[in-house]
Amino acid sequence: MPHAGEVAGPASVWGALRKLGARRLGHGVRSSEDPALVAHLAATQIPLEVNPTSNLCLNVYPDFSQHPLRRLWDAGVYLTVNSDDPPMFNTTLTAEYAVLVNHFDFTLAELERISLNAVAAAAPLGLTPVARQQMAADFRAQFADLRQRLGLPGQETADA
Repeated sequence: MPHAGEVAGPASVWGALRKLGARRLGHGVRSSEDPALVAHLAATQIPLEVNPTSNLCLNVYPDFSQHPLRRLWDAGVYLTVNSDDPPMFNTTLTAEYAVLVNHFDFTLAELERISLNAVAAAAPLGLTPVARQQMAADFRAQFADLRQRLGLPGQETADA
């Protein structure tokens, strides 16, 4: 899986898609600079592995308010959230989820969807269909438990 669209701009994403036939991209956040690329990514549902804290640490964006994660999500781009290199960037996946809530106003249903996106996107990396279905069911059960613990049992859940 190629990494593109982090330090280098949208041209690197187009290159990974056209020349490498990428079906999943590490990073890709600078795709937001090219509306045609954003439209293409939304239409093709090629997953972008977004690492918000890493992007700030590497000075791709000065702060979360400048980061395009929410704009990409709202445009229908297929996103997963990741911690990149936790020891190097002093983060965890849990911390990245907190970033989604605190800086990008993600709802519980959106957190569930982005989690399930990661499960579905794992298929090309060798996760069998049965294992993927079980993992997705486990995620849904955990989110149902979380909704109940938060007193939000009636909230909308992510689609299958």
